[in-house]
Amino acid sequence: DERERGRLASAVEQSPNPVWMLKPDGVIEFANAAVTRLYGYSPGELIGRDPSILNSGVESPAFWEEMWATVRGGRTWSGTITNRAKNGSLVAVDSTISALLDAEGRISAIIATDRDVTRERALESDLERSARERETIEAALQSSVFLEAPAGERRQFFVAGRLSYQNPLENVFLTDDQKSLPVPKSAGDSVTGGAI
Repeated sequence: DERERGRLASAVEQSPNPVWMLKPDGVIEFANAAVTRLYGYSPGELIGRDPSILNSGVESPAFWEEMWATVRGGRTWSGTITNRAKNGSLVAVDSTISALLDAEGRISAIIATDRDVTRERALESDLERSARERETIEAALQSSVFLEAPAGERRQFFVAGRLSYQNPLENVFLTDDQKSLPVPKSAGDSVTGGAI
């Protein structure tokens, strides 16, 4: 039994993910080596402190109230938290926080595990930004298309409907007024002489 507890303690200490143990009042009682690697605080700087030492200010007070109400209600809470490391950088973690109950159903400790998802969140943000940029470009292309004309002139065609990339002229319609507009002499000129 003692040997098994020792193996379990060793596994927790060597886990690649941060593992925390808090007292029922929420004060940090244990932090494994992965906590130090991720956040930059030594165990001595964390033990005896409130976890709010990592608070980035990203989450609202209502977020924390809901999270603590879940845990103190004896249930497991899972979600993404943005913490602040000792060096000031933001660290996004998928966190699971559970209350350990004694034989009488009272909370004896709170266990938290974190998984660093900072890079994943940054990639998701980049993909979302790229998608928005693509939508903006596609919207602009849906309203007008510039095609190279002979001798380097640029002509603007107004598009009705979605562009076809296989044949851009497939959906091009010009009104009589648009057909009569003068064509700019260079890419920087407009029909009124200003920049396009």
